[in-house]
Amino acid sequence: MPKDGEAKVPPDLEKSGDLFDVFTYSATADKKECRHTESALKGTRSGSSQSGQANNWHKNFAAAWVGFGGHVAVASNNSATAVNPYVRSNEHNIVEVFTRDFSSPTLLKQNPFLVNQAIATLGISPQETSLIGDSKAGHEATMNAGIRFIGYSNKPGRTLAFDAARAEAIVSDMRLL
Repeated sequence: MPKDGEAKVPPDLEKSGDLFDVFTYSATADKKECRHTESALKGTRSGSSQSGQANNWHKNFAAAWVGFGGHVAVASNNSATAVNPYVRSNEHNIVEVFTRDFSSPTLLKQNPFLVNQAIATLGISPQETSLIGDSKAGHEATMNAGIRFIGYSNKPGRTLAFDAARAEAIVSDMRLL
């Protein structure tokens, strides 16, 4: 719900529950509202990312993949404020981290922009690339970038959604990778 001095949003957006929908909508208002929303999202996502316990599978997967000669990058719709401390504090073998820029909500995944940045920086071809993701937006970004998608089914209904979307593979336990 908007507070005094904040823009009102359409009722369907209030019901969305997707913070990135709100962020994208805020960009249609004005720059001040977009920056206000970005600031609020940084606080929301930053706290959850920094306080979360690191799962050993993150480190184990990245270490194994790098050991096989692979590269690991993060392409996230979350802010650098949220993602970087988590990745760095948990000693992942991450080469690069690509996150959203408050001024460009149209470049969020489903747009392949962040994924393409990772591919270009790593110097690999799309045919050599897979994205492990837990969202429809991530899947759409991989389709738009021409790469494979492995669906991480971490919430109810995701397995069916990823199956219907024809993900290359679906896992509900990341240790299987």
